[in-house]
Amino acid sequence: MVAELISLQEALYLLGGVHHLVLDEAGKYDIVCVCEAPDGETIAKWALAVGSKGAVRTETLRAYTEDEYRKIISALPWGVVELTLSESPGTPLLNIYPGRVVPHVQS
Repeated sequence: MVAELISLQEALYLLGGVHHLVLDEAGKYDIVCVCEAPDGETIAKWALAVGSKGAVRTETLRAYTEDEYRKIISALPWGVVELTLSESPGTPLLNIYPGRVVPHVQS
């Protein structure tokens, strides 16, 4: 398994990407790879190469840095979006406050 993992890291490098972290996961997936590529097409090529090895299922997730998501949120035309993490049923997870910042206070 280690040899296959190294070859997958090398394949991503040859496509122009960087492999940052590999995690052995005790859940839905056996391994989680954290990597970076110049664009989505590069990751798609890499995921197809990984999947072509057989008996492998891939899922690609686009992650945003804090600076990136703050830029996205600040460009929203209809106000401030606040994500509220709540364990209470019926509590909204997404609050929109047009034109103002309302800090969330956890009770």
